[in-house]
Amino acid sequence: MSQHAQDVSKGKVRVYLDAGKKEVIRVEQAIEAICINGAQDAACALAEFLGGTEPQFVAMMNVRASELGLENTLFTDSTGIDTEQYSCAADIARIMSELVGKHPDVLSYLNLTYGLFQHDSTKQPNTEMVSTNPLNRRKFYDGSDGSMTGYSNEDKFSIACTAAQDERRVVSVVLGEENENLRIAKVRKLAEYSLANFEYKMLCKYGTFVKKVDIKDGKYKKIKTETAGDFYVLLNTKESAEVKTAIELTQQLKAPIEEGVSCGYVVYYLNEEEIGRVELITAESMPKANWFVRLVRWFLSLFGL
Repeated sequence: MSQHAQDVSKGKVRVYLDAGKKEVIRVEQAIEAICINGAQDAACALAEFLGGTEPQFVAMMNVRASELGLENTLFTDSTGIDTEQYSCAADIARIMSELVGKHPDVLSYLNLTYGLFQHDSTKQPNTEMVSTNPLNRRKFYDGSDGSMTGYSNEDKFSIACTAAQDERRVVSVVLGEENENLRIAKVRKLAEYSLANFEYKMLCKYGTFVKKVDIKDGKYKKIKTETAGDFYVLLNTKESAEVKTAIELTQQLKAPIEEGVSCGYVVYYLNEEEIGRVELITAESMPKANWFVRLVRWFLSLFGL
């Protein structure tokens, strides 16, 4: 625990970590304090532990934001105090999706409603931590299993929420509401609408047969092709039947050829706009036809056969 972490949290939400007594805490304690009541001394202490200094950790945050493709996000501190930093609902949703998607254990922390912060190394009295987030108590929305809230005079009431239903998970974000009730009502409406009207659908599976395509000088005139990967897309449930596909070949195949050779793409369209593509590969190998077969084919081609 550094003096800097203690100083930046003065007058803010904190668990009263004591730099003067060189207090030492566990990483798990810091995460609990951050998730339950947004303790800013714990957030800064954790940032310093991970990055060496808070500025170095902030640099790490911005590198990760760039890796996630967050084009409208800039971090300038670890606590959210500095008004020079910014983000948007879409970027925050990406962060939340990355967090719960790759680290689902975090949900057990996001659901905490109460805790006692034990100052073991300094023997100070325990600090009581009480969540003010009603979603954590399942009071307003049973479907929510994890959320984080934020408030400032400038940015008003904000929330990022994740909800799950029938093995589906959605993330909804509301920013800048005038009061807490509006914040909760709108994020619940977003989550319920998403779960009721959207589905993450598999349009193709790795190794799915697509079609036979022409091959030059092969033992047979056509060769089987298949998809080289899975393809999932988020769709409105009413749009699933409207997805169209097209085959886009990138080369003329010629024998001999091995299985797994790239030859094009399966392209998916919705309302005439491309929504994704999957690589197309040969599903089998094929030897070159012998000279007699090639000669007969050439002769027949003279007559358009």
